[in-house]
Amino acid sequence: MYQDFYDILHKEVKPALGCTGPLGPVYAAASAMSILGGSDIKHIHIRGSKNTVGRNADVGIPGVSKTGIPMAVCIGAVGGDASAGLEVLRNVTPEQKEIAERLADSGIVEVEMDLSINGRYVELVLETEKGTSKVIVATEVDNVVYQEVNGKVLLDKPYDIKKLNDHSKALIRQHTIKECYEFAKNCPIEELYFLRDTVSYNSKMADYALQSDTGAGIGRGLLEISPDDMLMRAKAYAAAGCETRMAGVQLTAMSVCNKGNVGLASSLPLVSMADSMKVSEEVLLRAVALSCLVSIMTISNIGKSPAMCSCMVSAALGVACGLVLMMDGSYEQVQYAFSNTFVNSFGVVCDGARQACAMRLAVGTGVAVDAARLAMKNVHLPFNMGVLGVDMEDSLRFLGVIGQGPMIATDVALCEALFEKAPMSKK
Repeated sequence: MYQDFYDILHKEVKPALGCTGPLGPVYAAASAMSILGGSDIKHIHIRGSKNTVGRNADVGIPGVSKTGIPMAVCIGAVGGDASAGLEVLRNVTPEQKEIAERLADSGIVEVEMDLSINGRYVELVLETEKGTSKVIVATEVDNVVYQEVNGKVLLDKPYDIKKLNDHSKALIRQHTIKECYEFAKNCPIEELYFLRDTVSYNSKMADYALQSDTGAGIGRGLLEISPDDMLMRAKAYAAAGCETRMAGVQLTAMSVCNKGNVGLASSLPLVSMADSMKVSEEVLLRAVALSCLVSIMTISNIGKSPAMCSCMVSAALGVACGLVLMMDGSYEQVQYAFSNTFVNSFGVVCDGARQACAMRLAVGTGVAVDAARLAMKNVHLPFNMGVLGVDMEDSLRFLGVIGQGPMIATDVALCEALFEKAPMSKK
């Protein structure tokens, strides 16, 4: 059983440079250029799902000063490295940045949103002096399922467009949160040393914003309110990491389920609390492992492109459970922390990646820490009441039913309004 959890963590916890929201278009453009070539980009047409192009007009892109989908595809085509996965923009040069910004302003990019598609989907056609190429990225930000150059098909992997956001067969769905807890608490600590990168990378993100004028100043502001309060420090640290990422600073974050903000939200509150509580690295890594696993299990129910805010809904649950482990709580107290958090984060709507996410990370952290502290006092909300199911797994199934059912109509309307409201490229 432990091998499953190692495999899940290694698959779902990985580095990402920049917000993963617009990285699908970035990666598709980089892939299209890699198979076509050329120096004169004449036209780019992108058709994306509501989750891909409807929510990502305001988030920063590493290395450039503009935001928006046209900017994302132009920097991907001009400077992207498709072989680098989620770090596709790691080698962008200043010259490539200038070229991409001019192209984004020139109007050569045509953006189409397909409201019928729920999940991660990008279909991109690139035209240069060497002809045209077509690339489709689906299910994951960096998962190319189709490639075509000048009419010749190079790759055609099967996928079901109706099930892009369905992760019901995910490996973690074969397990329980109790098994996640037992693994995190008892596995050989050496097997979790790879999570040191999660602590290190994400801490650098938070430290950057706290030591600069990056973002809206939410992290710094929270810290100034009450610098000696451990809860406020945890909220500030989570918010600051998010602000760095949303601003497009060229620092790598460790993502969870291809979601950088979930990676930050699942780990940074625990890093801060571990520092305040003076716990060992081993205890911190075990807490982060449990937090990530609970977040992954939650996302397997609501999907990787949900109508709900993954940071509030999944990462808060992860942090609450991880913090109980950090405080040497029992499995029963993990259940208590889960139920306390679940009712306070259920159904929070996602309006896309932007600086406002930092506020949500702070709020989610506050909910999680309060829930865990109450759980350690054996204070809890009973299961099978309201949105809570009979146990944790049943609660997550119910969450998924609502998130991938009736909330989709709300999500469609929201994404359509956001797409119409925002210009495609912003300075």
